[in-house]
Order: sequence, then structure tokens, then C-alpha cells
Amino acid sequence: MGIVGSEGLDENRMKRMLGAQSLWDATMAHSVTKALYRSNLVVHIAGYFHVKQNLGIPEHLAHYCTAIDYGQTTIVMLPEEDLVFTESEHRDAADLVVLTDINAIDL
Repeated sequence: MGIVGSEGLDENRMKRMLGAQSLWDATMAHSVTKALYRSNLVVHIAGYFHVKQNLGIPEHLAHYCTAIDYGQTTIVMLPEEDLVFTESEHRDAADLVVLTDINAIDL
């Protein structure tokens, strides 16, 4: 997804990239759904973009899980410089937002 802001990204390439991303999310949601038929608790770990604002995996999960009564909690860990929760920036990010110190990441 890092190429989204890059120059030379035409509309066709953007549509293909988003289609591939949606297919990936749908595949993960389908796997979670299959697991929910075997267990009443499933923990799925994915990157932030896959769950941001309840889109991606959660959106596809709602489509696949029509016959299953499931609860869902989305937790994201966001590396931040200031570690200050900002209502406008973080409010709809997930059900639970954990801010982590970006300077503690050892690259």
C-alpha cells in the first residue's frame, strides 16, 4: 500500500491494487468464518490497513458470517510520536486503540 501516494499511479493500477487488497481481506475473513464453525473464540492478527475503520476484514466477515452469531472486537496498535490520543485522528480507528512509542521500534 506504500505506492498509493507515489507518482505514476494511474486509476487502472489503483483499481487492480485495491481489488487485490479486497480479495486478500475476503480470504482472511473466510478463514476466520471457517474457524468460527469449529470454535467460539478466534483471534486473528492482521495489519492495521486490513481492519481500519471496520473495513477490510470486518466488512467481509459480516458478509460471510450471516449464519453465525459472533461478537467482534477490533484492537489496533498504532506507533505514534507523541502518544497522545487525538479524538479526530483515532476515534474511529478501532474498538480499542493502543498507542505505542514509535521511537521504541528498532529497525
